[in-house]
Amino acid sequence: MKNTLQNILNSLGKKFFSGHSRSVVLKKNIIISVLFKGISVATSFILIPLCLNYLDNFQFGIWLIISSFLYWFSLFGIGLGSGMQNKLAEALGLGKRQLAKEYISTTYLSILVIISFFLIVFITIHPFVSWYKVFNVTKDMEEQLSIVALIAFIFFFLQFFFRLLESVLFADQKAGISNTLGPISNVLVLVVIFIISKTCHSSLLYLALAYCGSQLLVIVIANIYFFSKDYKDIRPSIKFFRKDTLYELLGLGIKFFVIQISAIFMLQATNIMIAQLFSPNEVTQFEISKKLFSITFIGFQIITRPLWPAYTQAYVTGDIVWIKQTTRNLLKLWGAIVIGSFILLSLSPILYKIWVGDKVQIPFVLSIFVAIHFLLFVFGNIFNVFINGVGKLRIQLISLLIGSSIYLPLSYLFKTVFGFGVESVVMAMIIANFYSYIIAPIQFNKIINGKAKGIWDK
Repeated sequence: MKNTLQNILNSLGKKFFSGHSRSVVLKKNIIISVLFKGISVATSFILIPLCLNYLDNFQFGIWLIISSFLYWFSLFGIGLGSGMQNKLAEALGLGKRQLAKEYISTTYLSILVIISFFLIVFITIHPFVSWYKVFNVTKDMEEQLSIVALIAFIFFFLQFFFRLLESVLFADQKAGISNTLGPISNVLVLVVIFIISKTCHSSLLYLALAYCGSQLLVIVIANIYFFSKDYKDIRPSIKFFRKDTLYELLGLGIKFFVIQISAIFMLQATNIMIAQLFSPNEVTQFEISKKLFSITFIGFQIITRPLWPAYTQAYVTGDIVWIKQTTRNLLKLWGAIVIGSFILLSLSPILYKIWVGDKVQIPFVLSIFVAIHFLLFVFGNIFNVFINGVGKLRIQLISLLIGSSIYLPLSYLFKTVFGFGVESVVMAMIIANFYSYIIAPIQFNKIINGKAKGIWDK
């Protein structure tokens, strides 16, 4: 019996890891990613009630708003990380290690200059910002918010530089390894916050230090490890900085930059919009609901994120058959996710109760629209990851600029004219993100069938 079971498992293992070499690498990355993403999701869910117990609903809402601001500042890389990932995937796929070193060196040094400049600017203007107005709180909290914002942004800028390693790992089709960094950070954050919750008084400052300090420590150690071992021959060096390589990266990177501005504006400005139209209390409601239903996107991204460099290499080598088959499989998976999302929605009131208790009340209508948002976002991601991988970004750029320009007016309209609650901001975000679920599938089919002309092919 034992031998029979072992033979069955061995047979299933061989079958799973058979097929196209690119698919085999993808499957291995997915298995590792599933394991560590599971740890990451679990710790992130545990962190919310832990933080709510350490702070309170209002203070935690403020921290979430600060986190949103940090996403804004991630734009300062002007898309160089994404541009490097595409070019690096091509260079590594063709075995051009010196060219890979030039891409990495040019990107790292350019980002270092950029974040140094903006860090100096931020530190200079920071004392003149009325932080209590930014967060829509009373003036007596201004001093505390000023210190927390300064620390959070300094740590973030440092993280932003070192997180370029994640793009290097993805370009080398080591998404599984890259996906271990976040869970390790989350576990460390969880441990540190648990300790301070038992030993220190309630403090936004301590929470900021725990979050940012733990994440920075992990990514710095990872950079030291990989560039002294696996990537020793291609680690960044000022001698390999190339102006022409920078121009090449900027050509693609600026497109990613504008796309990132629009995407982050719609995704992360939501917290700021809610705080201004309502209050930080509603920010907490939205974030908890988003955290629950983001499970669908996080799970799907485990599969699609490693596909980015795989699509780049497949498209360059003309392997269209593999791209089409992979897309069909993703569409089948999305159908299963739709069913799972409806089940999750029906259970959400019970899950909220178990998760955060009575401290936060989540309107069911908010959960409905958040669930719809993530379903459409996941659907669009099937096609977006291919489009990003092949660098055909012009129509995506234009569509997202249009979407981000109508996002704020729609949010204001739904709230003030129609009298909707916090869900009004999510409704506006769904409409503004029309590219993802309408335009992207059309562009994908045009490109993959060789029918893309003009703007569809740029």
